[in-house]
Amino acid sequence: MLLLHGWTGWPGRLAYVAERLAAVGLTVSVPRLPGHGTSMADLRQTTARDWLRRAIDAYIDLCQDHTVRVAGTSMGGILATIVAAQFGVDRIALLAPAHLTRKRSLWVAPLLKHVVTRIPGDWSPDHEIDPGVLPIAEEYARYNYLSTVAEFYRLQRIGRRELPRLTAETLVMVSRNDGAVPERVADYISERSRSARVESIVLDRSNHQLGDHVEKETVADELVRWFAPAG
Repeated sequence: MLLLHGWTGWPGRLAYVAERLAAVGLTVSVPRLPGHGTSMADLRQTTARDWLRRAIDAYIDLCQDHTVRVAGTSMGGILATIVAAQFGVDRIALLAPAHLTRKRSLWVAPLLKHVVTRIPGDWSPDHEIDPGVLPIAEEYARYNYLSTVAEFYRLQRIGRRELPRLTAETLVMVSRNDGAVPERVADYISERSRSARVESIVLDRSNHQLGDHVEKETVADELVRWFAPAG
């Protein structure tokens, strides 16, 4: 089982759901994407290609001994669809997948990065329920650096292009309270993929971090249902 965290996130964002999946007998890998979980300076040295390569490498490593299924949150959901489309994964789960975002200005980042280095982020300590994550969350979310936003946008475009090749049974989880990804992303994925089955679940109270917020138990329950071995 491969779990992929999101842009500016880190594996700890998926620790709870990873533990729940491991508890039902799944071998779980949650790789740290390059530039994540350390500092914004590190992130600014990485690209969409680096993040995708790490996801693919982690998938291939698991394939040596396991039949691998994939789940991802936010940008990790984009990576999950690319991996699944390219390698024929049969079942995936996407938590607030960032194929669509509420930030309509995202597409101008490749142009603005040449004249603007950074813009303030919309992060607040109130977004977190675990005080222990505040330092690293603020490190990555206090400012948005346009060069990394442009790389995110590049990966988003790749993920959208891969959807017509996606045949995996797909679970999409979204939240009405998500300020980053709209609910309609579930319909967007269903309409553009070739999956014979796309199941969607809408939460009410979670913010963008579905696997690390107030409804994480529900999220984990649904992932266990979706991925747990039969019997």
